[in-house]
Amino acid sequence: MKHLQKIYTSNECTAKILLYSRPRVMSIPIVFVGGFRWLISEVYREPLSLDTVFSLEKELDLYIKGVKGEGWREVAWPENNLEIEPFFNRKPGVIYLRHYIYSPSRRKVVIGVPNNSRMKLWLNNKLIHETIKPVPLRPSPTSDRSNYTEAELREGWNHIMIKIIRENKPIEARFIIVSSEWNKGMPDIIQCRFPWEARDKQ
Repeated sequence: MKHLQKIYTSNECTAKILLYSRPRVMSIPIVFVGGFRWLISEVYREPLSLDTVFSLEKELDLYIKGVKGEGWREVAWPENNLEIEPFFNRKPGVIYLRHYIYSPSRRKVVIGVPNNSRMKLWLNNKLIHETIKPVPLRPSPTSDRSNYTEAELREGWNHIMIKIIRENKPIEARFIIVSSEWNKGMPDIIQCRFPWEARDKQ
């Protein structure tokens, strides 16, 4: 998985096309958007409760310092879908997800984990939201706020942790973060790299 460390927010390349009977080579710029990097825990089967504090949750202070810690696997997804259902092996359980976001400035945001079950959401060691009531999957910050909340990113690295429960049906979930002013995306934040990778490049 070492190749993932070369993913950037914007990845530029050029395609050159040679056309028959034309004297010049045509160059077409292409930009690939970087994926989203996450850490995923093992699945905890018992007790099946969002209120149970499993061992990894006790190390939250350590994680906000920008370290990987033990017991986590790295994944990269191309979109905001949290493709966690395969980890459950079609059985109920609880799983943790961690994500790092670099923001060049302090800013107010709306953060959501729309899903068809229930979740808890932490930002920088603070529990900022949990599902009010299970609702159908609605990946839009303007919809029912059962799985959305307003928060503030600090300048620099921000640590996100999600705890989500899968019960008797397949889990579907997304992660959404937008500017609270206009509910628009923020192209200057970094979600495709971990803090320890950034330090290694310095």
